[in-house]
Amino acid sequence: MPLADQLSEKGYRVFIPYMPFNLAILRSDKTDEIMEMYDDQEEWWVGGHSLGGTSASIYASDEHDKINGLFFLASYPNDGSDLSGLELPILSITGTQDEIINRESYESASSNLPLATELYQIEGRDHSNFGYYGFQNGDGKSLISREEQHEEVTERLDDFIRSRQ
Repeated sequence: MPLADQLSEKGYRVFIPYMPFNLAILRSDKTDEIMEMYDDQEEWWVGGHSLGGTSASIYASDEHDKINGLFFLASYPNDGSDLSGLELPILSITGTQDEIINRESYESASSNLPLATELYQIEGRDHSNFGYYGFQNGDGKSLISREEQHEEVTERLDDFIRSRQ
């Protein structure tokens, strides 16, 4: 929620839908329901953290004509989400202390992304602090505060979106 609040303070509408068992991967089509509730001319960007980002990539691969862009927070597309041929702005943010993300799979998944995908790595950032759910077993130790991490993600995401409007 704190990251969503910071994005909201920048003027973005932010939706965090309820997902079964807190796993976005189980309902990647949930975005359609939200869009139907807000039938307007606003831009739609989808994304998420970890499996939430993977779920967003599944949606984007099927419904790319409905969205303006995609972002990954310590995440990457799955094998079935080939976005490489799309002219869709995509931002991928990772952290140097993230020991949850599978680096080999992350590198391999880059073939499913457009060449223009922007990759951004935050020094000292772990996996767990992209969210606000506490420390995830096996993760690296963050070298900066959760608040600093959220501020940097907010600023980077805001800059990325605004530069494409």
